[in-house]
Amino acid sequence: MTNKGFEILLGGMPVQTSKFTWDISLNMSTNKNKLVEVIEVLTTLCLPQPTRALPRVWATVSGGYGDIYATTYERNESGQMVVTDAGLFRAAAEKKLVGNYQPDWVGGLNMPSPMEGCLSGSLLMPASAEVYSGADAGLDATGVSERSLEYREGGVIIDGVRADSTANTVSISSQQYWGSYSGIGENYIFDRTQYKAS
Repeated sequence: MTNKGFEILLGGMPVQTSKFTWDISLNMSTNKNKLVEVIEVLTTLCLPQPTRALPRVWATVSGGYGDIYATTYERNESGQMVVTDAGLFRAAAEKKLVGNYQPDWVGGLNMPSPMEGCLSGSLLMPASAEVYSGADAGLDATGVSERSLEYREGGVIIDGVRADSTANTVSISSQQYWGSYSGIGENYIFDRTQYKAS
């Protein structure tokens, strides 16, 4: 494993008097890693995770630690979505890289209290990382999420083609749609950028 990154810390005292001082500091760090090798007989190592999770977190040679691989839609050479003969979503044969759970950078802003009893605070800002939401997938699959209310009246025809490139014309129920949709892991990969204040 190789790691390359940097950290910057800036600080100052915007206000200073005989009775009052105000300190402020800002820091930012970033780290990029690359897996050079695992062991002689392996090129990929699957990291611990829930056994029922659709995605897999793999450490792959030449890849990054924490890379997320998930099921994606099968598409033909024209980029059209391919569905099954029953009109359901079809997952591609192999999982694909859809993100990484490590943030691209982490930053923080800190302002200690200038005097006892005064307001102080800090702000933590990890940015640009991805996360898989098994909760959302489960809610959609069981029909208890708000968006799974869609298509309950009249069903839906997925805009796609069959394996022979003919247009899909099969109407499916809301239950079939969301049951099939929830089986595609890429639908539940979200940006986990967050801000934490204290």
